[in-house]
Amino acid sequence: GYVGRQVIRRLRGELFRKYMDLPVAYYDRSQSGQLLSRLTYNTELVAEAATTVVTVLIKDTLTIVGLLAWLFYSNWRLTAFALIAAPVIGWLIQKINRAFRRYAGRIQDSMGDVTRVAKESIDGQRLVKVFNAQDHQSAKFEQVIEHNRRQNMKLVNAKASSQPIVQMVSAVGLAGVMYVAIRDVLAGLMTVGEFTSFLTALLLITGPIRRLVGVFGPLQQGLAAGQSVFEILDAAPEPPGGTRTLARARGDVRFEDVRFAYAGKDAVLHGVSFAVQPGEKVAIVGRSGSGKSTLVGLVPRFYDVTGGCVRVDGHDVRDYPLPRLRANVSLVSQEVVLMNGSIRDNIAFSTEGATPEAVERAARAAYVLEFAAQLPQ
Repeated sequence: GYVGRQVIRRLRGELFRKYMDLPVAYYDRSQSGQLLSRLTYNTELVAEAATTVVTVLIKDTLTIVGLLAWLFYSNWRLTAFALIAAPVIGWLIQKINRAFRRYAGRIQDSMGDVTRVAKESIDGQRLVKVFNAQDHQSAKFEQVIEHNRRQNMKLVNAKASSQPIVQMVSAVGLAGVMYVAIRDVLAGLMTVGEFTSFLTALLLITGPIRRLVGVFGPLQQGLAAGQSVFEILDAAPEPPGGTRTLARARGDVRFEDVRFAYAGKDAVLHGVSFAVQPGEKVAIVGRSGSGKSTLVGLVPRFYDVTGGCVRVDGHDVRDYPLPRLRANVSLVSQEVVLMNGSIRDNIAFSTEGATPEAVERAARAAYVLEFAAQLPQ
């Protein structure tokens, strides 16, 4: 249990840190519900496979190896005959593992859908209410949880049928071995003591085999979950940027023949060129989806141009270290995000050592003091 919780803590920490380092383009093509599900649900499955399942695999595999060694020592001919059923059992286990992996992947995807619909409805609860969409969202949620239930039942059915099938094959093989062994005893080729010892070891193998088949479900769930988690951990992070120093930018921003296209889509920006002088205010106006947010996002390198360049203080933004470049850019977006904390925490967000005076100056400049003074301390 200790090891399992340590695995979950470490895995979640590394996964969350990776989320923070992934480029904006990765989030554009991913669903937040799926990302949250991998952080919460999938990591639990990985830990289960890494601890409880591995313990059973090691213990029972060693037990089977030891018993097989004793069986070969007791009567190698009879043991070789007993192993005729092994290829059939191995083939069955291979088919079962594939089914487990397939259903486990679908369950994880469906959990992502459950998280997505719930998050959308909770975050957008005002929108849901103003459009009287409670019943619509409830029906949508019922649909995804029903899909999740069906996928789980497929896995349950696969688990429930795997044990009897493997045990039936084992029982048929055991019956054949018993027939040959009893015939050898009656023919005087084996003593009753040897027969008893051989039969006991053979019967003892069935328990570990049954437990091994039982853990294949959680193991394949963990492997499928691990694949989805490590796909993110192996994803390329944001480029670190160049090495040119940048302390306090003057604010000279220039777009020179800028072109940009999202991956696999038509170009959004075509040869855009303009300059913004320090202290100058510029409004970029256009219809929804015309590329206004994309254009502005090229300055802090949320995206990189596919042609041309964006310059700050005369140098390409890609020449500056990414943290220093963004330290000189402020963003007030149409998507207002407040972190769970005090007003001061939100104003001084990520700024270590911010003095009360500096926070108050920022609050006054943003006209926050007008309503903050009315709130309880």
